[in-house]
This record gives sequence, C-alpha cells and structure tokens, in this order.
Amino acid sequence: MKAKNPIEVFDPYQLMPGHGENEVSFVSIDSELIVEVFFDSKVSDSTEKYTLTFYNVRAFSTSSFPGVKTTQIEYDKPESVSSLNEYKKSDPADKWTSHVGSVDKIRHYKMYFLSENKQFEVFSSGFTVVDNNGNKIK
Repeated sequence: MKAKNPIEVFDPYQLMPGHGENEVSFVSIDSELIVEVFFDSKVSDSTEKYTLTFYNVRAFSTSSFPGVKTTQIEYDKPESVSSLNEYKKSDPADKWTSHVGSVDKIRHYKMYFLSENKQFEVFSSGFTVVDNNGNKIK
C-alpha cells in the first residue's frame, strides 16, 4: 500500500518555540483521538499546550522515532516532518473509506514529534486544533 502527495495541514511551530515540545500525550475516547502537546511558552516561564482532536478515528498508531518500520505502507516524504501532514492519495485511507461506506471520507494524517522522538499516524474524518486558552486554531 502507498501513501502519496503529503501536504502540511498544521504547523505546530506557529505556537511553539524552536526547540519544540516538552511532552506529548495520546488519549483515545470512543471514536476520538486527543493529542495534547506541552511546550515552553514564548512569552513567560510557564508551560502551554495545544490539543489536536481527531474525530471519527478508524485506526491510529504511535511509535518511537527513529525506530522500526511497523507497517507495510510506502510513504512519499513530506516537506516538513515536524508538521501534521495529510496524505492526499492514500491506499489505506481509501480502503477505510470503502469499508465505512458513505458515512465518512477517511483521511490519512502523520506527524513526528522531534524533541520527544515519537511519531503518530491516524486515519480519521478530520481534526481540530485548540490552543492553551481554548481558542480554535484549525
């Protein structure tokens, strides 16, 4: 299976300092995947966070990066691995969409957290991003 044509759909460095995140947590509740990313504030000595929420999740995985390849998917390399990328042509996403019928168009997302040495991949209908103050960013 192949995943091609990655495009950046969210750049976390619009919120975070250049050294990246301090901690990342993943929580799966029903059909949502909630990813909380904690980082040093750019304006004070406090910690801030942004939250990615993926909805209608069909599958997700997380692993160490760099690490061992755990899927049979062949990927086109994105321009920025530290951003959330959507693969516009994804065989696995197409198979999920076919499986669920007309209920959802499943999209294929992947992101790397370079400071935490983690990567994650998710197949879902979409996502939102909320900042530290609860403001919707995307």
